[in-house]
Amino acid sequence: MRIGYPGSVGLIAARAPNDVRRELFKFPTTATDEIAASLAEHSLIQPVVTQTRVTAQTGGKTFYDTVNTFGNVTACDPPGEK
Repeated sequence: MRIGYPGSVGLIAARAPNDVRRELFKFPTTATDEIAASLAEHSLIQPVVTQTRVTAQTGGKTFYDTVNTFGNVTACDPPGEK
């Protein structure tokens, strides 16, 4: 299983109300986790659990396929690494 955000955190942020979007400007564009947390505090984001199959692990990265989803994220950093 994988927990993710459909359409990406950036897409959800773009659809947030104007006052919430203004708050998001305090974060750097690379602060995806912080942006997601802020959106969740406003009840604007909910993770979706999907069926996922790990297809490879190499160089500290895990590659996976997720059923019935879209996007181009194919690797996860190990915990504590970015």
